[in-house]
Amino acid sequence: EVSGGSKLTSEFIKDRLMKEAESNIAIQVKVPEKSDDAAARDAMEVHGRGEMQLGILIENMRREGFEMSISPPKALLKKDE
Repeated sequence: EVSGGSKLTSEFIKDRLMKEAESNIAIQVKVPEKSDDAAARDAMEVHGRGEMQLGILIENMRREGFEMSISPPKALLKKDE
């Protein structure tokens, strides 16, 4: 029985997300530039094809032992000019 996640560091999480992005073309991971702010340094932006796809990825990672904080999703809209 696992009482908590075993993969807590941003490096573990980043490596897992990059591995997912290699095998799943619908997932894109953006890692911010270097920053003095610890929270910004550990944050990553994950783009997918919808809440369901991202929810499945997050749930799979949690079952693998990852612990992370997730912000609410933001819809990206394209404006026609």
